[in-house]
Amino acid sequence: MGELLERLENPLLRSATAVVLVGALAVACTSSNKPQNLLEGTWGYMPGVSVDGSDLHIKDTGLAILELEENGRPRENTHYIANPPVNLYGSHLKVSDENNVGIAADIDKLDGSATISLLQTPPTRYDEHIERPAGMSVQIEEDTAKVQVWDGKRNQPTQTKSFRLDMSGGKAHISVDQKSDGTTVAVNDSKVTLPERLLKDEVWFGFDASNTWNLTGLESHGAEAVDVSKQHTELAQQGLYSAMKQSGNGNKYIGTAVDMTTLASNPEYEKLVAENFNEIEPEMAGKFQALQPKEGQFEFGELDALVKWAQQNDKQVHGHTLAFTEAYPKWLGDKLNDPKTTANDALALLRTHIKTVVGRYDGKHGHGTIDAWDVVNEPFDPQHWNQLNTQNIWYKKLGKAYIAEALKAAHEANPHAKLYINEWSLETDTDRRSAMISLAKELLAQKVPLDGIGFQAHFDKETLNDDEVMNPIYDGKLSDYLREFTDLGLDVRISEASIAEAGDPVTQSDTYEALAEACMRVKRCVGLNIWGASNSSYKERYPYFTADFADQDPGDDAPTTQSKVGKITLRPAWKGLKDGLTSEN
Repeated sequence: MGELLERLENPLLRSATAVVLVGALAVACTSSNKPQNLLEGTWGYMPGVSVDGSDLHIKDTGLAILELEENGRPRENTHYIANPPVNLYGSHLKVSDENNVGIAADIDKLDGSATISLLQTPPTRYDEHIERPAGMSVQIEEDTAKVQVWDGKRNQPTQTKSFRLDMSGGKAHISVDQKSDGTTVAVNDSKVTLPERLLKDEVWFGFDASNTWNLTGLESHGAEAVDVSKQHTELAQQGLYSAMKQSGNGNKYIGTAVDMTTLASNPEYEKLVAENFNEIEPEMAGKFQALQPKEGQFEFGELDALVKWAQQNDKQVHGHTLAFTEAYPKWLGDKLNDPKTTANDALALLRTHIKTVVGRYDGKHGHGTIDAWDVVNEPFDPQHWNQLNTQNIWYKKLGKAYIAEALKAAHEANPHAKLYINEWSLETDTDRRSAMISLAKELLAQKVPLDGIGFQAHFDKETLNDDEVMNPIYDGKLSDYLREFTDLGLDVRISEASIAEAGDPVTQSDTYEALAEACMRVKRCVGLNIWGASNSSYKERYPYFTADFADQDPGDDAPTTQSKVGKITLRPAWKGLKDGLTSEN
């Protein structure tokens, strides 16, 4: 109560607190004992879902994540992990009585298979990985229903039960009823009982299809409906960006990459982002495999949601990324690797994708504004650092011309957007930086629309222990490296800063401070974006590329960390970052 009174007495927080209180009261006034019509909630930001009157039309999205064997080197026999849609920016449930909770759904016009998933949390996603949370799914195909259960510790179901059913007329009624002794799942007149209570704390809805189906009814009891898109609103900026403004650096930004799964499901994380950053960047929602999982079928739901949230909270959005040798859908890889596909065919695919995506967010079509883009991401070879990556899927069809063509297409779609090439190790490797300078000069001489260069600034455990690499960063020479590009008339940005703690919080803090300070010193460094405001301390499950795989969390590289239950703790690196952002120019 004391914290609440303090918030109400603080004029900066009063309006935000009032909104939260009103939302909480609205939820509290909804009786969980009465059936709730969940279709009245928000579903339009869910990929593959379109609202058709009072019903939902579900179609196959083909969403999947390309798993890499090596960065920049997709293997010939590519492997994809299914990434079925979840309603992240809309309706889900908070379970009020685990011993008496139920959900009922009605399916109509089933063509192919239909799957309804009830998840305890949204999936965990980062780069080329996805982890399935605990929960259950019910799949109907022809005259068979299949119920699968996941425990949240592995991506395979812990149990699967199938049963026959009558599916005359392409209709099905699904009910999930949970009591103290377990969970009963019924489809039409057939059912199965599971000994576990699977609906806990929260229920997030996933809908998938092999073709199409309609959801004509969705009700619940014993749970309160929560609409993420309406639950939160703008919070007063009081943290990092506010400190930047007070120090005279308010003309730049401090940003972070975000994924809708965490932003939607963790209020503490959302508060951290809302109150400290004035720029955000989609971690996954802007990549090719997320936006065009099937040829000609664009899925903008999650990116629309992220841009909407940014608008509500007064954030800039930097788009990431349009032409990349990773994160592409299977159909695109198959097509570009097909000898029958000509260079002109490939160019048409590239231009169509870029113009469709960039044009959608030009601020004129009701979808918000993305005013800067990483048009070309990581064009250089991961092993030969001063050479372009000839294994890039676009390079193999178009040669280096794909870079200029991508930039031209983006400029045509939105002449006002700032267009970037984004690359790693520019801050540490002279050969790669020199090669990028040569590329930039060549493009500018050809009048190709290029506005800036992104320095990714990823530092893993080995990099942090390399004095030859780190001394220029600490000695202030990074500012000189940035100016090598601004002298060409380009903007620069620190685009994906991630610095492994690696058991040394002092070094992590010092490096964050040095990166931020370098950007603040350079007039045309527009800002610093970190690759995640926080990362998970749930170490058993999420090893990552900048960590020791056996015992570290994803990257161990953010200035804060969040526990398994979402609580966020500031590391010493947070102060280092703040000190760098508030340094004198």
